[in-house]
Amino acid sequence: MMTLTLNGQFKMFDFEAPVSVEMLLVQLSVNGRHVVIEKGGVIYKCPFEGVMLSDGDVLEIVHFVGGGLSQHYLGEKV
Repeated sequence: MMTLTLNGQFKMFDFEAPVSVEMLLVQLSVNGRHVVIEKGGVIYKCPFEGVMLSDGDVLEIVHFVGGGLSQHYLGEKV
């Protein structure tokens, strides 16, 4: 068993340490091309296969979201 803190939530996984971030994202059904990972103050982006995790690691997974500000938010009428 491996315990990780993901985005502030304690989670347990059936992994034997060490495991790659890529394998974690597969387990979570997360597309690695749409996220960045913060681990220990370092930001990682795809490909993640070389970024290894150990029991007790703390991660932030940040998803990219498309879109932008509308003219309304820029102070103009739409």
